[in-house]
Amino acid sequence: MSDIVPVDNSDRLIEIVLSKGGSIETLERVIALRNAEDERQSKRDFDINFALMQSKFKPIERSKKGDKGKYAPVDKLCKDYGPIITEHGFSFYWDEENLPDGSLKIILYISGYGHTKSNTKILPSYIPDTGSASGKPIMNVLQAEGTRTTYGQRYTFKNGFGITETDEDTDGNLSFADGVMYAEQTKAIHECKTLKQLGEAWKLLWPTLTKDGKDVLTVIKDKKKAELVAEAGK
Repeated sequence: MSDIVPVDNSDRLIEIVLSKGGSIETLERVIALRNAEDERQSKRDFDINFALMQSKFKPIERSKKGDKGKYAPVDKLCKDYGPIITEHGFSFYWDEENLPDGSLKIILYISGYGHTKSNTKILPSYIPDTGSASGKPIMNVLQAEGTRTTYGQRYTFKNGFGITETDEDTDGNLSFADGVMYAEQTKAIHECKTLKQLGEAWKLLWPTLTKDGKDVLTVIKDKKKAELVAEAGK
């Protein structure tokens, strides 16, 4: 077997530029090109392996009962999908930020193969929910903060990895198969912050979709539009 170590062509190019007395500007352009190519390759490896990982996912059962129905808790999500995520070369973690208006930003970071992507959920400030009989808050502020955090983690985990729960309602939610097939398009819709952005994104997406894709994503788009209209009216 040969003992020759493969040479990084981009590093070799930098050596050539330096040996020929190239200017700092030329060297900076070469380094920028190398970094861009490294990022392109990293994202390609990330996307390929991410798709392979998603093919191993199965919908998770809603096992915990909450005030507004059953759901899959975040610890169950991590337990069931964590080994698959690690097996395919990925890691994840959450960060959160308290915003000036009292809302809470939860960010999920997914890393692997030299590339990182994120999924974000902004939760409104806590407004005490009172019981119909006593009129007293159902939970205190600390409990509410914990609930906001775990909800944000659960939401971003499901959206970031393209996971669905069994018995998922169909009001703007994708089936498991559709969630994998239309993950990128759905993400593009969810990331729109204004009606204008949503309209522009929809114009770009529409020509790329099959009839089934249009049917599925129209529901998602209409739900997002309703959310943006409601936010604009506040």
